[in-house]
Amino acid sequence: MVPVSLTSPDFMSFASDGLVLLAVGAHLVPGLPSICPIAAIWLAALATTAYLFSLGMDTIVSLIGCIPVAGLAVWLTTGFRRR
Repeated sequence: MVPVSLTSPDFMSFASDGLVLLAVGAHLVPGLPSICPIAAIWLAALATTAYLFSLGMDTIVSLIGCIPVAGLAVWLTTGFRRR
């Protein structure tokens, strides 16, 4: 048996991909309050950001990778708030 670390890149990849799928699924369910899909978007964005930092790259490279993630989350949030 191998111990599982919650900050290992393998687990973080699994967790962030799962949260992205959860965010997509939240938009497909009719009748949900608008806060639920928006919260799912931001939860997936935070998990993706944590995944970028768990890879062990330089901090500036991780921050550069976080900018498109945050931009996409803001863009999706503004798009779904108008509905």
